Amino acid sequence: MARSRLLVYAALGVALLPCEHAWAQAAGEWRNSEQLWRSTCAYCHDGHVASQLLGERLTAQAVLGAARGAAQPMPSFTPSQVSDAELRALTDWIAHQKKPPADDQRAPRHATRQRAR
Repeated sequence: MARSRLLVYAALGVALLPCEHAWAQAAGEWRNSEQLWRSTCAYCHDGHVASQLLGERLTAQAVLGAARGAAQPMPSFTPSQVSDAELRALTDWIAHQKKPPADDQRAPRHATRQRAR
């Protein structure tokens, strides 16, 4: 019984190895700001669910506040998941990215749009 359980866990571990996003990162383990962005921010902020941020000149305080839970309904991240230093580096990385083309800066899906009459 213990051997079969061990084989199941081993097979699961091997199956998940190629999946970069299958493993939760911890503060200090992010390779760079781009990896942090792609793993935690891009799903919403590149997918038109939330505001597009690339190329924006955000303050580190705004990013820290949002990441720590001040911006609802955005999920919050604890300092053990992403350090303050990593969030400050992410702020700088965001500011130095090229803004997407204007036609790609649609309003978030959840935003209500007023119709012209």
